[in-house]
Amino acid sequence: MVIKVLYGSAYLSARAELVWMGLFLLFYSLSSLLVNYSLSLGKSGIVIFPFVGALLQIILIWFWHGTTLQVIQISLLVNIAMFLGISLKLKYNPS
Repeated sequence: MVIKVLYGSAYLSARAELVWMGLFLLFYSLSSLLVNYSLSLGKSGIVIFPFVGALLQIILIWFWHGTTLQVIQISLLVNIAMFLGISLKLKYNPS
């Protein structure tokens, strides 16, 4: 309904991707928050996670990019893995 009101019925086909995109942005934001928090504490080693995540995302999208939904799902999975990796590093290696 919101898509139809704001953008018209031509964009209704994008509603399936909207939920996936929202989940991707959630984990991207949480990962970014944890990286920035770690950097503010002087833990510069944490930047390896976004670097590896970006490389992994590029490689996966290079091979599997048939639809927009696939690209969003790959981005979501990479960001979930990055968030979990950062969270575990902060939990078990706080210094």
